[in-house]
Amino acid sequence: MLSPTQIRDGFRLRKTDAVDAARLAEYGYRFADCLKRWHPRSERVEQIHQRLIERMHYRDMLQELSNVLRSLRQHPVHSEASLSRLQQMIAQLAQQVKQVEEEIRALVAEDEHLQEGCAIVRSVPGCGEVVSWHILDVTDGFRRAVSGRQLSSHLGKAPHERSSGKSVCKGSHSRGYGPTELRRVLHMVALAAVRPRGELQGYYRRKVQEGKRGLVVLNAVKNKVLHRVCACLRDWRYYEREYVRGVAV
Repeated sequence: MLSPTQIRDGFRLRKTDAVDAARLAEYGYRFADCLKRWHPRSERVEQIHQRLIERMHYRDMLQELSNVLRSLRQHPVHSEASLSRLQQMIAQLAQQVKQVEEEIRALVAEDEHLQEGCAIVRSVPGCGEVVSWHILDVTDGFRRAVSGRQLSSHLGKAPHERSSGKSVCKGSHSRGYGPTELRRVLHMVALAAVRPRGELQGYYRRKVQEGKRGLVVLNAVKNKVLHRVCACLRDWRYYEREYVRGVAV
C-alpha cells in the first residue's frame, strides 16, 4: 500500500534532467500502444502558418504604435517630427499586413481543397476570412478531423470541472489560455455573431436577462460557433440555418 502523499508528491521530490529523462522513457514504454504516428504538415499549410504568425506580429506592432501616436497627440506639447515618423511606420506596417494577407489568399486559391474548406467555414454566421485561415492552420489544411469539443478545449474555451471530495469544489471553468491569435479572432467572431437579429442574438440576450455575465455568455456563443464549424467540416457541407439531420429508418 502506498501513502497518498507519496503518490501526490512523488514527481515533485526530485527534479533533474536525468530523472525527467527516465520518467519520460518509462512513460513511453508503458503507453507505447497509445502513441499516434506524427505526419508533417504540407508545405502549403506550413507557408500559411508562417504568414499568420507574421501577420499577428505586424498587427501587434501596428496597434502598439497607433496607441503611442494617439497618446502623443493628446499631449499639449508634442513633436511634429515624431508624429510624422510614427505615421510613416504605421502606414508601412499596414501595407505589410495587406501584402501578407494577399499572399495567404493566393496560397489558398491555388488549392481547391483549401479554398472549399475556407468557404465552408465562412458560411457559418459570424465567421470571416481570417478565422477560416486559422481553422485551416489548426486542422492541417482541413485534413485532420476534430470535434467541436476538441477544438474548444484546445482553445481554452471548454469548461472543465475541478472538484475532489468536499474540499476542492471550484465548479466548471474554461482554462483561459490557448493559441492567442485564434482566441482573439474567435472573440471578434462571437461579437459579430450576436450583433445581427437572429438565434445567437436572442440566446445572448436571454442568458444575460437570466443573470449570466456577458463574457460567460459570449464564451458559450464561441462554443456554439466552433461546434457549427466542426460539424460543417465533418460533413463537408455549407452551413444551413434550417438544417435538419436525417433520421435513419
